[in-house]
Amino acid sequence: MKTRSIGFAFSLLGLLLLCNACRRGNMMVVNNGDYKISVRYDGEIEISDDETDFESISPRGYIKYNKNGSRMYAEGNNHGDVSYELSINGHDVDPDSQEGKTFIALAIKDMIDIGFDAEGRMQRLYKKGGKEALLTAVDKLHGDYIKRMYLEWLLENTDLSDEEMIVIANKTERQIESAYDKSTVLSNHSEKFFRDSAVIGAWLAAVSTIHSDYDKANALKRIMEEQLPRNQMKAALLSASTVESDYDKAGIIRTALEHNSYSKEDYDDMVKAISSVNSSYDKKELLKELVKEDIPSGESFNGLMKCLNKVDGDYDKREVLMELASKNISSEEDWTAFLQTTSKLQSEYDKAEVMVECAKHIPRTDAMRDAYADAANSIKGEYDYGRVMQAWRR
Repeated sequence: MKTRSIGFAFSLLGLLLLCNACRRGNMMVVNNGDYKISVRYDGEIEISDDETDFESISPRGYIKYNKNGSRMYAEGNNHGDVSYELSINGHDVDPDSQEGKTFIALAIKDMIDIGFDAEGRMQRLYKKGGKEALLTAVDKLHGDYIKRMYLEWLLENTDLSDEEMIVIANKTERQIESAYDKSTVLSNHSEKFFRDSAVIGAWLAAVSTIHSDYDKANALKRIMEEQLPRNQMKAALLSASTVESDYDKAGIIRTALEHNSYSKEDYDDMVKAISSVNSSYDKKELLKELVKEDIPSGESFNGLMKCLNKVDGDYDKREVLMELASKNISSEEDWTAFLQTTSKLQSEYDKAEVMVECAKHIPRTDAMRDAYADAANSIKGEYDYGRVMQAWRR
């Protein structure tokens, strides 16, 4: 049986709160500018099913609630009773009165909204109203962390339809501001979002709103391991291009290259994403990885050459060109573009090294001989020019 008592005076309540502040326990504080809620508690605390009262508090357990000067103190004793001390705007209130009961219920609602007894609350909601009840409750919660807890509970403990997955992605996008909490929902459960095209689209929209480069990169790396439809790989690469950190941006693109998750139709978008990397070293390393695979011809090849021209330093350009020269460049037009790019190198040594390698693979046609000779003529040093021309004659 529960007992309720009114403090003899407000000073007595203050003394109780002061004494109990010395106890060990847990602390929750929310301050949104309009109000401040603080909750300190210890022991095993069970809320009633209708969430208007405390079902039980373990002996020596307690809970202290404070909101803008109104206070509730509740504790349990060895007989299983719960006693209360209430003060609203400086006035003691009888816990058995309608005002007192309403205040206790409102205090419990506030505590639940900031995450108190989150596991128990989720179980109660799911038991009463299933997934829909939990999804609706997220809209009323305060704080990114607690919203994340509810969404992750759904992802981990229930079977969700594609429509429900889209709802979760939308709530993550619009209701969670914290980059870490948003990324955690989207990254830790990414495999559940990647089963349907519409769900992937909602997931990508949510990821695009992550403001932290590190957290956005963690999410995008997950999707770069997947074989995506054309429009969604385009969206993923576009999102990667918005990452400011070259390290994180390069990590996203490298994941796609390592998993070979892009198609020939994605090639131009991949080159554009690499072009958005400011670090010349990272750009060079990504291009070296890119040209290991099949290389589209025509405008795609020309785009590749334009991207390569943005790499600083002849040595770095030479590394990419040497890798590219040994691949199956598919047309004489592409070879001509390759030689034109090579001829723009300032270092004659690097230029000669590329052309010697090029001579091993370039078609022996009249058109290619002329293009090769034109590029060789950009070399002024007799030694390097001689070994380039000798490589052609072999």
